[in-house]
Amino acid sequence: MERVQEGLADALSNVVIRRTTTHLGDRFYREFSSLWSAHGVYDIRGVLTIEEQPAFNQGTLIRVVYERQVMFSAHVRPHKPSPEKVAEAAISPVTDRVAQRVAQRFMGGYDPDLAGEEL
Repeated sequence: MERVQEGLADALSNVVIRRTTTHLGDRFYREFSSLWSAHGVYDIRGVLTIEEQPAFNQGTLIRVVYERQVMFSAHVRPHKPSPEKVAEAAISPVTDRVAQRVAQRFMGGYDPDLAGEEL
């Protein structure tokens, strides 16, 4: 059973899931997932989710989530900066925060249900 779970975890590694509903969210997702794949982050052992919350007259709120924790959050508007530019800006902080989470897990001090000050 453990080997099946490991195989499933490997199959889901480096996956980016789209949970967007608008054109702006789709544009962000396409650019982010393309850059994420090209960036070469392969050992995260988890799934990134792009979530969107449309806001009337304010564009849309985009969140990049890893293990139920928000790694990046920004309001995206059709212009200035474009969703594609916001996605480019998101890659570095998401990579850093995910790497920090993975390192915490390997050091044995990581529990996704605990806050940072409880570790």
